[in-house]
Amino acid sequence: MDRWRDSDSDDYDSDYIAESSSGSDSELDIPQGGKVTASMFLKRDKNEDEEKIKEKKLNKKKQAKQKMKEDVEEEDEGAGWEEVKSSHSTEKTRVVFPKDTEINIPVILKKLHEILGARGKKGTDRTDQIEYLKDLRKISEKHNLGPAMSVKIMFNIIASIFDYNPNVATCMKPEMWKSCLDYVDELLTILNDNPTMTVGENIAEDAENLENAEGEGGYRIRGCILITIERADDEFTKMLQGCDCHSTEYVDR
Repeated sequence: MDRWRDSDSDDYDSDYIAESSSGSDSELDIPQGGKVTASMFLKRDKNEDEEKIKEKKLNKKKQAKQKMKEDVEEEDEGAGWEEVKSSHSTEKTRVVFPKDTEINIPVILKKLHEILGARGKKGTDRTDQIEYLKDLRKISEKHNLGPAMSVKIMFNIIASIFDYNPNVATCMKPEMWKSCLDYVDELLTILNDNPTMTVGENIAEDAENLENAEGEGGYRIRGCILITIERADDEFTKMLQGCDCHSTEYVDR
């Protein structure tokens, strides 16, 4: 009797263990020959994942609406000003004039004096100064204000490039000197193409003639091309002195 009882008890225990093991495996979805990991004991909440996705989409919509609102506000703030674009570039110019302003030589001269008035002041960005002058020249040429106005602005662009480096003991950067040389070359071309144009350091600003080429003496502009070329030559010499004469950099320069 005990022998049969022990045998039945052993069979019952083994069946129970097998069923328990099988039930646990099915609940955990353990793959055949797989490995039990901690992630199998974690239940995923599908509703929670869907809520997170909806929340992300909602946040994106809010951000898009906010950006659109800010763009509209910026347009409203700049409604009273007109940004003058150059015909030479598709980029926006930095120089702005009041809306419906007639662009003529007095207006350009006034803006030129405003830009030059900030030169040397604390907080003035030298790179911005040069870019402002470049844009002003483009606007002048777009409105056909004549070669004299262009030459006057170019003299100031070259001077601003020379002033870019505040430390007179060091040489200019090669790219800045090359830019300066390009303007000097263009300036000489304009002067050669306009033989009635006179430039001189002794010409006072109030005695300039930037409008009428047929007037007495033709165009008259304050500036000295000789001093400009000499300064460019001096800066080139300093650039050569600033590098090893046995290096490839010296040969390149």
